[in-house]
Amino acid sequence: MPEQEEESTVSSWRKHHFSVDSELLRELGERLVGRQYIALAELVKNSFDADATRVEIRIENDFIEVSDNGHGMSVTDFRNRWMRVGSAHKVREQMSPELKRPLTGSKGIGRLAVQFLASELMLCSVPKATRLPPNEIPVELRAWIDWKQAVQAGELVRASAMYDLQSNPTTHFPSSQPHGTTVRLKGLKHEWNPQEFEELAREIWFLQPPFRALPGTIEGHSDFSVELFTSDPEAIARFRVQMTRILDLYQSRIIGKLLPDDCQEQKETLRRRKVHLSLELEKQPADLIQYTVPVRGDGPCLIDSLHFEIRIYTLKYRQPYGLPVQQARDYMWQWGGVHIYDAGFRIPYAGPDADWLRLEFDHAHRLTKSRLLPDELHVPLGLNHLPTNSRVLGVVHIDTAHEARMEDRHLGQSNQHLQIQVSRDRLVGNYAYEQLRDSVRYALDFYSLRLAAMRLKEQEAKRRVQTPESIIGGVLRVLEQHSADMPKTVAKQITKELDKTVDVVREQSQWTRQQSGILGAMATVGVTALAFDHQFQQHLNVLESYIASLRQSIQTKPDLAVQIGPVTERIEHWLRDARGTRTIFSPIADERNRTAILRFRARTLIEDLATSLKSVLRGVEVSVSGIDHNMRLPETNYPVWMAIFHNLFMNASNAMLDSKIKRIAVSSFATGTRRGIWVQDTGVGIDLDCAEDLFSPLKRSLEISLERRALGFGGTGLGLAIVRMLATDLKADVHFIEPEAPYNTCFEIVWNEQP
Repeated sequence: MPEQEEESTVSSWRKHHFSVDSELLRELGERLVGRQYIALAELVKNSFDADATRVEIRIENDFIEVSDNGHGMSVTDFRNRWMRVGSAHKVREQMSPELKRPLTGSKGIGRLAVQFLASELMLCSVPKATRLPPNEIPVELRAWIDWKQAVQAGELVRASAMYDLQSNPTTHFPSSQPHGTTVRLKGLKHEWNPQEFEELAREIWFLQPPFRALPGTIEGHSDFSVELFTSDPEAIARFRVQMTRILDLYQSRIIGKLLPDDCQEQKETLRRRKVHLSLELEKQPADLIQYTVPVRGDGPCLIDSLHFEIRIYTLKYRQPYGLPVQQARDYMWQWGGVHIYDAGFRIPYAGPDADWLRLEFDHAHRLTKSRLLPDELHVPLGLNHLPTNSRVLGVVHIDTAHEARMEDRHLGQSNQHLQIQVSRDRLVGNYAYEQLRDSVRYALDFYSLRLAAMRLKEQEAKRRVQTPESIIGGVLRVLEQHSADMPKTVAKQITKELDKTVDVVREQSQWTRQQSGILGAMATVGVTALAFDHQFQQHLNVLESYIASLRQSIQTKPDLAVQIGPVTERIEHWLRDARGTRTIFSPIADERNRTAILRFRARTLIEDLATSLKSVLRGVEVSVSGIDHNMRLPETNYPVWMAIFHNLFMNASNAMLDSKIKRIAVSSFATGTRRGIWVQDTGVGIDLDCAEDLFSPLKRSLEISLERRALGFGGTGLGLAIVRMLATDLKADVHFIEPEAPYNTCFEIVWNEQP
């Protein structure tokens, strides 16, 4: 309570509660979403949070229906959660109750987004019996909301929904489950076209595991699938394709199949089986080979049926189909690995954490040579390209029931066929299991060695200088190879930062290409200028000899002085200016100045340059009294420093065209190992918030008149770009800072002095 004034008493204070207008329903729902496919995606995410394994979306001209087989809602859930705006129960719980999925919602307002889709909502829900108190029978909850009436209720607490309970549920839920939730929306506000359905899939694809979309797999109790039903076949096709786009992002693919046993007559102790392998290496034509199932000693092959497909990913940079690269990586961290399916049903243990193929183990131990492949296939460090579980999506199809029926063919190997443990979550670790593991791992080792051989061949063929992007790509590959040695969160953060670095490198490469163009132009102009200077000097000498002849004629014939005397004086004045201007470039005309690498004294060099620029600075005072006599500039040749300060002085001169006081002050500073030069002027000043833009080629902060440009006094927009380019080579930083009074602009050059 605030401090009381003397004449006020505590009893005079009154309490008043906040009120909330029901219009907030529209703000939190319809206007918060903005896209119809996002609003519909919110309903699908609610189904995911409810531990549904199947969601069916039906859209017709006059309604949208979203039905799931999740745990449903009791009347208590409806009152305390669904009808409570901003409920934070998902923040508290974080995981779904049965399948322990990470909850997608957190703000408690997603269900309000359906206002954006339709004007009415009908909800039917039957809770799962296991979520109810003992002896309580599930009943069907039906609720109806007219959003227009709810929004117009005035006070938010007066907005209501009508509901009733039916003891005999009649609603049918997906997969013939007796529990779930169905939301039907009527009075649709938007039309739906195939593009909208594709965008919907882009919002929810990552909720589903990849295995259901791979050949030969069957939906399991913990899977999540979304099916679209509509009269538009193109919409269904685009939705389904986008939902499985992650499967199309692979770089390489391995397909293996155990070949039929064509040698039934051979002795069982000599029985061998071959695997037919197809390897698509980085989208190249398939490489086909056959190899024998690895066995112990002279033992027989104990597997009768095997088929597998493994897709290998390299998720970096921008991905196609509109999939964010980080979202794709997170998906692979969750679902990646090679998974075993027994007669179409996934065996749970073979996930990314199980490492049944020892991919992570061999990474951690830096294995470089395969123990399965013959020596003739090996290349140096061949297994360095072995992918980790987070880079592969694969399915291995077996049938333990079939293997049991075929056991009598394996004489002397009783109970050694592929079989699942009593827990139903993994295979028994017998000889047949070892052969299965080695058969699949052989294919992955073969991929790694072929990729290593291809990389070596590329390096030998190209022999080119690596770009920064390729170097960072190499770092990413090393990180992937050793990701098992560090926490997943650390590896993900490093990868994310490297992606940012790639973006910066690309921008820097573009900047470098621009600077290369500037350098090319400068080099061409420079060579031309040197040639021109030599010819110009000859013309000046000839012109001076003509002036001398005219002066001699005036002396011998005084009457000519009136006619040609003023012309002669003007030509002599122009010659003096031309000679003065030429002194600007005289240092680079001297080969020793162009090639000698020295640490010049800052005050001497800048003072000499200011003197040589007098003819073009035209009355601008340049003060160097603030420069320490002992200050030396970073080591380079004279033309580099000449180019830097020439551009700075000309920029300052142009900025002072309309200034009453035209003054440039150059000073030095030293702090610890940092050294620097300040160039300040009394010109118009610049906006420091936009100062960095001025270092880009062809950027100018003020327009220079055509007349002044014609005199060669700047205005091209290249000056500061040249200054930064040259300073960067000197390991110096250049930027604008706040000036000291009475100056309006301050340019700083700073470098570190080696101890």
